[in-house]
Amino acid sequence: MKKYQQLLLVILSVFSFSCLLIYRHEYNKLRYVLEVLNFFGTPGVPAPNATACPSLESSFRFERGPLPTWQRLNDYLYVYSAYWEKLEGGERIKAFAVGVMSEKLNYKCFFQYETPPVIRTGEFSFSNLGFKNRETFHNGNLNVNKTKSFVLYCKSQETSSYSAPIGVTFLHQDMDQNNQRFIPVVNFKSNMPLQNVSGICVMPNDSQFNKSTYLEFLNFHKLIGINNFIVYGSFDHYNLLTSIQIDRSNHIKITILPWNYPYISETDMMKSIAENDCITRFRGLLENIIILEWNKFLVPRYLFNLSKLLNELDGGKKMSKFVFQTLLFCLEFKDRVKSNTSMPIIFRKSRFIQLKDYQVPLYRPHLETSSVQKVRKDIIGVHQYAHCQDYKLRLKDKKNDLLDTTMLKYQNEFHKSQILLM
Repeated sequence: MKKYQQLLLVILSVFSFSCLLIYRHEYNKLRYVLEVLNFFGTPGVPAPNATACPSLESSFRFERGPLPTWQRLNDYLYVYSAYWEKLEGGERIKAFAVGVMSEKLNYKCFFQYETPPVIRTGEFSFSNLGFKNRETFHNGNLNVNKTKSFVLYCKSQETSSYSAPIGVTFLHQDMDQNNQRFIPVVNFKSNMPLQNVSGICVMPNDSQFNKSTYLEFLNFHKLIGINNFIVYGSFDHYNLLTSIQIDRSNHIKITILPWNYPYISETDMMKSIAENDCITRFRGLLENIIILEWNKFLVPRYLFNLSKLLNELDGGKKMSKFVFQTLLFCLEFKDRVKSNTSMPIIFRKSRFIQLKDYQVPLYRPHLETSSVQKVRKDIIGVHQYAHCQDYKLRLKDKKNDLLDTTMLKYQNEFHKSQILLM
């Protein structure tokens, strides 16, 4: 082959590879947009079968401002949500972000108002977002030298005479104005929440659960007095959850928040950001916010109402955080003798392994104190149903084979419940 032909082939190869990279980049941008549209719907087009399930109307809510979504500011930084708060002598917007970088963030920011339509320049700063409950994180691929989570701040030293801003934009110092990304802002108000109102933040999870898993989770936690559920999930979660017909007389409220997280392998960081977002978003609405996943159940031992039990533990309501121990009910263990496969998994498994380092938090974000109470497992425990081999535990060790039948106390009420239309 002649040299000019070889050169031509090299040029074609480089050109083809460049086109592939450009295509991949544009495809990822389009994928994020489409996933958001799946949740929002197409503007001006009514949803199909919008009146087919009237029971969903009072159950699925999108509260506390506009729906968030991961937006790309540039190739290295993504922002999920933003919150506005009034400060003494000024105002501030904080946004949750994640990015792959090691150098200092070099950005400028702008407040955007609707009435009147005004843009004001703010003062940009940032801080690293620490894990709020670090002992629960073990399985992620956390490379602290590369991927980091941040809180981005846009601050003004004086309070504007306008209404609260509707959005914020962050722009790298080296980029022009055309590359701005509008981030909708939730108007954060530190109101006192209604007493004894609890909610569960369900963390994003790539595990494949079926509809019965969701039914068992919602049904059980309604029994202990929890009506509010905030779910961070994909479009698949949305489809499954909205296919459940909920009896409207039980006043269950489910808020589904889109979750198109850009770094799939960063499990620990992903859950930390979702946890911080949920606590911030529902501060002032919910007195108690519990962080759970679909296969984890908060189980009071002797009082079947969570609020009453918390009031016994902390009558003066001074504790800003409770921490519960996790009991891992191994799916590899045999079912109870008097159970059958048609029963929910929570009533079939009674052998567990105690995970001392895996703790589940309950927050009272409206309290300014930093007091924490660790709750004994004989008062409240968290039952997790999973394969124990994933935790590299020695299943044949007698220390890792304990008995707990607390869940059976709920069995009759669970089956009599008409919370969910099965």
